[in-house]
Amino acid sequence: MAKDVLWLDNDVSFVIPYKEQLEAEGYRVTVVRTVSEASRKVHAYTYDLIILDVMVPTKGEAEEREYPPTETEAGHKTGLVFYRRLKSKLPAHTKVFVLTVMLDESVKEEFLAAQLPPGNFATKFSLRTVKDFRQRINSVMNG
Repeated sequence: MAKDVLWLDNDVSFVIPYKEQLEAEGYRVTVVRTVSEASRKVHAYTYDLIILDVMVPTKGEAEEREYPPTETEAGHKTGLVFYRRLKSKLPAHTKVFVLTVMLDESVKEEFLAAQLPPGNFATKFSLRTVKDFRQRINSVMNG
């Protein structure tokens, strides 16, 4: 049975080769570019895996009211705020993986404090090849 993935990342050009690889392996991947879209999807559908970018700029006034710059550190922690709000609503089987350009220790510690497993982080630079990405996703899904 196919696994469903929700991927929140405002850089769709980065996502494409990885998305294609997951789809070739039978995953159904939905890519969203805003936290509002991601929130709507999560409330309407159950996913097996959610991939989050940390730095996702808010789009428009309504989204900025929902994810204010003071809470997201001007968009530098939007994915973290989204995860904190989301985690208690996720089914037990749903895995979350954080994939971002820069993951400083303080952000990582905040994710850990929000109960994201320690192995569920990577920088986009550390997973430059589709093979490395796929191995990491396998680890997260089986962990």
